Amino acid sequence: MLLGGVYARYADSVSGSAAMTTLRLSGSSPNAAGILTGSLSKFASGEWVTQLSGFGTALLPVGGGVRLGASAGVEANRIEGVSWNGQTSGGLLGVLSSRATLVTVGASVGAAMTVYDTTVTTTVLNCRVQQSIGREVALSGGISTVSADTVRYADITAELTYSGVKLRASVGLGVRAGDLDDDPWGHAHIEYAFMPRLTYEVTLGRYPQSLVGFTDGLYLTSGIRVRVASRSRSINTSVRPVEIVPLDNDRVRITLRYAGAAESLEIAGAWNGWLPVRLEQEGDGQWSATLFLEPGIYQYAIVVNGSEWTVPDGVPAEPDDFGGEVATLVVQSGSPEMW
Repeated sequence: MLLGGVYARYADSVSGSAAMTTLRLSGSSPNAAGILTGSLSKFASGEWVTQLSGFGTALLPVGGGVRLGASAGVEANRIEGVSWNGQTSGGLLGVLSSRATLVTVGASVGAAMTVYDTTVTTTVLNCRVQQSIGREVALSGGISTVSADTVRYADITAELTYSGVKLRASVGLGVRAGDLDDDPWGHAHIEYAFMPRLTYEVTLGRYPQSLVGFTDGLYLTSGIRVRVASRSRSINTSVRPVEIVPLDNDRVRITLRYAGAAESLEIAGAWNGWLPVRLEQEGDGQWSATLFLEPGIYQYAIVVNGSEWTVPDGVPAEPDDFGGEVATLVVQSGSPEMW
């Protein structure tokens, strides 16, 4: 839940400052993700604005870091005194992942209803690449081409993201070519978790024109995000659940001691952009993975049976800003800690 304010402009109907409340529901696993967002804003001029959006993906592994599946999305906007408008789409999705790189390619078709009560069909092709730089920084870029009846354009975007335990910051830029031509746009976003269930976030940016008839403009949001739900823990461990053994060439071997029934365990951490790595079962309830890590402090989580992201019992945990927690892994040169 996000409580705060916004300065924005919706088409040529409403502009200025507003009080805003937003509810976000989201969930994810290595092969599926979804998010549902609803916002209600009350502008100083008296108008109410309601916005609803949802997006989901489902993937199936086919080997070699390749996953194939589908995606779907819908959004709707209601400005007081103006009819509903929005758009919907669905299509195919492909993902190629490695230790530090994530490539996504998609194609979708859909429809958009504008603020002028007209409906157009849409076709979208997109490609996005994310590259991890170090343990907490990622650089991503993408291109998306849109065709809607006689309107055709391409958007090129780039974003630099820092993701820590309590602080997350990003800077993004975008340019457009073709119809609906516009000046460059972008954003600067900061999140800080100052309490386990409270996160302050602020975003300043500029948005481009949209197919549904919204004009371009500037926006500023600032508010408190309240975490109202937590993931449950299902991993029971011994007193020292994680053992780190130094190997040659700055490698370490991670051994997790897990007591309980699980079909699979994966470890995901800041060292590779949170891409899950499967652990091997060695018997006697032990699971292990060999990671190539340099000395440092890392955040990580365990994925149980491909869907539940959690933290082993008995290890330090911090809020991850997304409704759950992350554990801490300390690797010291010559004398590894076991957290």
